[in-house]
Amino acid sequence: MKKIKSPVTFLVIVSVVLMFLSLVNICIFGQNTELEINVHDVENISIEYDKNIVELTNQSRNGDILELDFRSLKRGKTYVDVTGDFASGETLNSIRVLYVHRFGIITVNGYLGRCEGDLAFSVSAAFVALVALLILRKKYKRSMKRSICRYANIGLLGLIIFISFVLLWLIFIMLYDVVIYERQISIMDLIGNIKQ
Repeated sequence: MKKIKSPVTFLVIVSVVLMFLSLVNICIFGQNTELEINVHDVENISIEYDKNIVELTNQSRNGDILELDFRSLKRGKTYVDVTGDFASGETLNSIRVLYVHRFGIITVNGYLGRCEGDLAFSVSAAFVALVALLILRKKYKRSMKRSICRYANIGLLGLIIFISFVLLWLIFIMLYDVVIYERQISIMDLIGNIKQ
């Protein structure tokens, strides 16, 4: 096996392989999705959606959270409308939009919205940024040994700082996705919680 000498070639190969694996991950896990809706003090819950596009495979209530699992049937768009009555007499109306794409991948609340397994892209991008950061650090150390006063050092240090911020941003986005967005809190749910 031939050794890869260029770090840029290595980085491109790692990027392509990781993005391909992320795409396969979405194709495998993206055909199902789970919606979580806050139904604190809600009775008479009804769920409406287009039964030709998605199938409700599981419906359960864990305390104040209504969990709905959907599986794709055919390509299209459907609204999942969850309604119910609060004990105070007001009405709950929570609407989510599910888009079913080619290969049965379901995205939530947007045509290019979230889907099961999409976190793999963020993890792959963070890993590529980390590898790029390590390669640049190694080049910077080598360049500093030759001479401290080189224009190449300024460029390398600027790239290191930029990619460090990109890596921090990607880590922040992943944490946000796991902590906040995985709960799929909609604006209507937030407004309903503020009213209570």
